[in-house]
Amino acid sequence: MQDKALEFEKLRGAQRMAEIGAGADAAWNVGALETLREAVAAQGQRSGARWADALSASVRPIITYWFMALYCAAKTAAFVGAVAAGADWIPAIQAAWTEADQALWAGVLNFWFLDRVFDRVRS
Repeated sequence: MQDKALEFEKLRGAQRMAEIGAGADAAWNVGALETLREAVAAQGQRSGARWADALSASVRPIITYWFMALYCAAKTAAFVGAVAAGADWIPAIQAAWTEADQALWAGVLNFWFLDRVFDRVRS
């Protein structure tokens, strides 16, 4: 009987520790989200210096253009390499365009165009 009581207390202690851990994780997540919210809000603040504000506003578009140019160059090189190796055009295109590519493009398009819709709805 005493063994069962000891085992029960161990289980109850482990459950309590799990609850404490879950509470700590939840508090950390709330703090992390609040910090992220503050950082995003701070990025939207204007500094008053026109050149700094223009540079800040250009960061996301420039990185996006650079990444997309690099991405398109890599995909084009894969396509040209497949055709040069003797593959037909359609199979080369199908091999170069994967589900991961489709998901990436969907994410980029959603970021740039759907974000504007949400901004209008929020305003």
